[in-house]
This record gives sequence, C-alpha cells and structure tokens, in this order.
Amino acid sequence: MKLFMFFSVPILSAVILLSACQKESVAPNNNTACVTIHDTIRIHDTIYIQPPTRLQILTAKVWQLDELNKNISGINSRYIRNGTNTTGTSYNLTRFKFETDGTGSYIDETGVSHTLNWTFAGTDQKSIILNIGAPSAGSFVWYTVELAGNYLHQTSVSGSSSLLSSRLVQTP
Repeated sequence: MKLFMFFSVPILSAVILLSACQKESVAPNNNTACVTIHDTIRIHDTIYIQPPTRLQILTAKVWQLDELNKNISGINSRYIRNGTNTTGTSYNLTRFKFETDGTGSYIDETGVSHTLNWTFAGTDQKSIILNIGAPSAGSFVWYTVELAGNYLHQTSVSGSSSLLSSRLVQTP
C-alpha cells in the first residue's frame, strides 16, 4: 500500500497540473511581418600613404621668400618678411613657381617676372640649378635644399664673396 501511495501521488499531481494548463490560442495575423536586422560591420585596415616626393612638394604651390640671411665679404644682413630687414632691399614680392617639366617663373624683389628653367643637380635632389631669364638673366645653384612641411630651405653662393641662406614658404 505504501508503494502504491508512493507512485500514485506524483502521477496524480502531474495529471492535475497538466489538465489545468491550456494551450494559448493564436489569432491569425493578416499584417505583413517586417523584420529589421541591425548589424554593425567594423573593418580595421591599415593604409600606408606614401609621403609626397620632393618633386611633388616643390611643384605643388608658389614659393614666397620668407627669410634671407646674407654674408657679403664678412658683413651680415638679414631680411624677415613683415619683420626685420637689414639688407636694404625689400623682398616682399619675391616668388618662385616650379613646374614638373623643369620650367617655371621667378618674380624678383621689384615685381618683375622672369622665366625660369631648373633641374635637380643630383639623384639625391639636394641641389637645384636655376637659370633665370631676361631681364637680369643669370644662373645659380641652391645647395643643401631641404623641403620640410611647407618650407624650403637653401644655401647658395653668389659671386666669390657672398653666401646666402634663405627660407621660402608655400603660398596658399
């Protein structure tokens, strides 16, 4: 009898619990279901951008004289655009435009425009040979040309006793 009670109580409890449950009725839905899927795609990639070449930097914009240091026969003078000028000459108008084909233009300190032919003087492109057209035609070499950011730094010799060092900036 104990064995009967032992098995009958759980069975009877299960029958009562299951009969008390009702299946939920679902009414048919005539609306079209719209499913929105939200996904996030993350792509991580490294892009290596090649820095511009010296030719690209040089020919990108017009260069304006920003600073000039001169030593003529042991006497120093200095020009800083919109600042100090002990050279006796205003260089505010001085500009250079270099084209990729080796031509260009030069506007001197008086505002006169000249034709310009130029070339890099070596494979390292650290020196530039400049040939200025008429009026006041002449040739000279810029040594130790450095292009950094929007600056061009150069040193050159003028005649037998003049040393020039200048900084040019790109104009917008």
